[in-house]
Formats: sequence, C-alpha cells, structure tokens
Amino acid sequence: MFLIKEFFKSFVFSKKKRIGFVLSVLPSPYYGRVMASTRLRVYDVINNFQNSKDYFLELYKPWKKYDVVIFQKKFDDKALRLAQKLKKKGVKIILDINVNYYDRTVLNTSAMPQHNQIIQFTQIVDGIIASTEYIKNYAKKLFPEKKIICIPENITDNFFSVRKKTKEKNDHLKLMYVGYAVKAIEVLDIEKVLRELHKNYNLSLLLICDKNPEILVDGIKVGFIKYKQRKIHKQMLGGDIFIAPRDLSNSYNLGHSFTKIGYPMSIGIPVIASKVSSYAGSPAILCESPTDWYDNLSLLLKDTQRREAIAKDGITYCKENFSESVITKKYLSFFNEITHIDRISSPE
Repeated sequence: MFLIKEFFKSFVFSKKKRIGFVLSVLPSPYYGRVMASTRLRVYDVINNFQNSKDYFLELYKPWKKYDVVIFQKKFDDKALRLAQKLKKKGVKIILDINVNYYDRTVLNTSAMPQHNQIIQFTQIVDGIIASTEYIKNYAKKLFPEKKIICIPENITDNFFSVRKKTKEKNDHLKLMYVGYAVKAIEVLDIEKVLRELHKNYNLSLLLICDKNPEILVDGIKVGFIKYKQRKIHKQMLGGDIFIAPRDLSNSYNLGHSFTKIGYPMSIGIPVIASKVSSYAGSPAILCESPTDWYDNLSLLLKDTQRREAIAKDGITYCKENFSESVITKKYLSFFNEITHIDRISSPE
C-alpha cells in the first residue's frame, strides 16, 4: 500500500534533493481510493521517481527538511502559513493545480474565499505547475513574472498492456462514458442525438462510475459498472466508442485535462468529445454542436475501418505524449531547473 511505503521512508536518509508534497485531502493508504487528482499528480509522480539518482520524493513530513515543497491544490490560510515558514528556510515553494481557481466564475458564491487565497498564495510561490495549457496561460496573464509550466497527468503503463479489439460488425455497439457519477449527467447534453441515432443503429450505453448515476435515455439500454481504478483499463474494454460531452459554457470545464479521454484512447477505443482545449491535436473527434455529434457518431457507428484507424492513432498519440516516461521527463526537467541542477539527470 502507498502509505506503508511512505511510512518506511521516514527512516531513510538520502543525500538526494528532497521534494515533499502537501495534499489538499487526507492521504489514502489505497492507491485507487484517493482523489483522482491526488493519485495522478502526487502518488504517480512519487512512484515514477522511486529509482531516481538525484531526487527523493515523498508526502510532506513536518519533521523533515526539504529542498522543494509542492502544494497540490492546497492554498488555504494554513497552507500559506506553512509555505511562508518554509520559504524563510530557503525551501522552494511550488503550487500544483488542475482547476482554474484564478477564474472567479469557476467558484460558487460560498467558495469565493478560495479565489482570494490562491491569489495571496501565488504571490509567494517560486513556481506553478498547471495540468493544462489553458490553466497555465490564464495564470500567466495574472502573474507574468512567475515560473509557470504545464505538466499533464500521466497515463500509467498498465493501460498500454491491453488493447480493445475493434468489432468487425457495426451492430450492438456500446457507447461508453467513464467518470464520477455526479458528472455523468452531461451525457444528457446529447440525449436527443442518442435517441435519433438509436432509430438507425442498435446501440447501447455503458456507464462506468463510482456509483450508479441512474441515467435513462428513452429506448436505449443503459448498463452500469462500478469504477475500479486497479482494473479500469480492463473494464473499459467493454465499450466500443467513448463519448465525452461537456458543457463548455461552464468555465470549470474549459480547463479540463486530457486524462478523461486519454484512458480509453490509450487502450484503442475511438473517442468523440466536446471541444475542450486540452483535447485539441489528438485523434479524438471534437464536436461543437448537436449536428457535429450526430454526423460524427453516425460515421463511427457504421464504419469499422474508421474506428480501427482512429484507435491505432490514439494509442500512438498517448504513448508519445502522456506515458509515464514522457511525463516523468517533464517533471525531471522542472526539478532540475528549480533546484539549479545543470547536468542532465535521469529519473531511473
């Protein structure tokens, strides 16, 4: 278990550069049960650097000394006091965010203090790691003097160990949605499109969520599988086409990361999605209107070769841009710069 490994690190002495992560949530001993952003942006990063020659990464422990401390989506008053204390000791302070808290419209009225807190916290940091170019660019406009980079979330190697076999017949195809149940309601943004398609195609809908979102689409069979992180790469093999509709009038969704469509894409499932900026340039088919959704889904549902071609391109794209080794090199480059290590290092 992750926390057991972290516990034994307490007794390890290392001359490597030390990097600690301060979490926005309580750590979970189970890798698959921690908040997704923490798993992707902390647990995975720590795991990928476990054999590093130059860096020792762990969850922050107050009795230890660090060269760099990364606050993962943590910027409240308590975090600010800790950051100020560490900064006086010469520790480099980094803020890691996967939500654009700089945009007031992302927050509801009760959460407005978060906007003031992140502005105050950013004023003292030495750098910011953003999960998307959209968030990076937004923050850069507010703080042009700050070191702000984009490091996407990695797709772990187990996803590349399986491959969806494209069905030879264009019948009984399953459209699949994967995500938190509370967000699955976005599938209903294209409900009319799905109903129209069902008149000509024998399709069904598969939902893989933390709990049953109990979504119904008239006339379409809807299946549910409980999301399990340790085997989600295999659970998704039950789908044929991945759908990711998003309400882009909601500014929260504008900064959404690639990971949602990266998971199915990495195992060879064609993806059709709303035009989120982090999806641009990928083999995903991007839609801006109900007509786009209908026309593009129709093509995928009736063209086996098209689905297979998109699937192959998707696997290649994910390997080249989001695999563990690629993302780890991005962190390595940033760590070298922030700690002033000029020589070429290796995460291995």
